[in-house]
Amino acid sequence: MKNENKALSLAIVALEQKQNLELEALKNQFFEASESLKPINIIKSTFKEITSSSEIKNSILENAIGIGMGLFAKKILLANSMSVSRNIFGSIVQFIITNVVSNEAGGVKNKVENWIYSYLSHRKDLKKSE
Repeated sequence: MKNENKALSLAIVALEQKQNLELEALKNQFFEASESLKPINIIKSTFKEITSSSEIKNSILENAIGIGMGLFAKKILLANSMSVSRNIFGSIVQFIITNVVSNEAGGVKNKVENWIYSYLSHRKDLKKSE
């Protein structure tokens, strides 16, 4: 009888230890989950995902190029015009150019790079000939 009580006491102690370990693990898991759901941590993790993905970087770059070219085209067309019709026309042109350049950013980027390279090469040749 004493052996049975002793074995039962040992089993209870072992189960209590197991329960304490599992409770501690659950507390740690809850803390990690609550930390990951804080707004600042969500923003940080999203930013890390964005900066680590080359596809997203390229997409952002392509859109930035498109927006820049659209704004540039609108600025050239309007030249500080106060006419409502010219402003509407400029906005439409800006929208079209932004979409075209964003969708074809790779080709536009290559053409701009080639143009800059040829322009700089031409300037070097002019300086050498002087």
